[in-house]
Amino acid sequence: MENTSIFIEELLNSDAYLSKIDQFASQPGRIKQANRLITGLIIACLHRQLQSDIGRSLMYRVMMNHTRFAEDALPFWLSVNIDPVMYAAEGNRLFSTIIPGKKSALVQITGHYAKLSFAEIDLLVGLCSNALFTNLSSSLAKNNDLTGLLPALNDLSALIPELTRKDYESMGLNRL
Repeated sequence: MENTSIFIEELLNSDAYLSKIDQFASQPGRIKQANRLITGLIIACLHRQLQSDIGRSLMYRVMMNHTRFAEDALPFWLSVNIDPVMYAAEGNRLFSTIIPGKKSALVQITGHYAKLSFAEIDLLVGLCSNALFTNLSSSLAKNNDLTGLLPALNDLSALIPELTRKDYESMGLNRL
């Protein structure tokens, strides 16, 4: 859990990561806020998935399968020869598989606060999802346990204070 929390902090504050994704946005100054919103909402959705047996099983199976492909891969922002669009496409596929039906709400909420286009947000969701799921898959492969994999829900309000209860409810996360 500690390694995951450190990785999430790095994902939110890494100059290398943020500068790499800045090149895909028309308003680079809004990238940090959008990245923070997307990361926090993905973590909230993952917490919701872990509350049911079906969600836990789906998450475990997909992440263990993803581990085999991503074990030795460098993060896209540290690698020169990885196409970020392909990396984002894989992240979007993982997001839609692990958290089905939540992407539209996530994109709308992020667009409302960050004021970026839906195409830019879609790319950011893919990049963030791939980075986050790859790290979580690696942690899961080492510990073989889903409990304690994510930061506590209480930490989310500190991570993304601008979100309201209504935003969470629009994503179907009203019982968190």
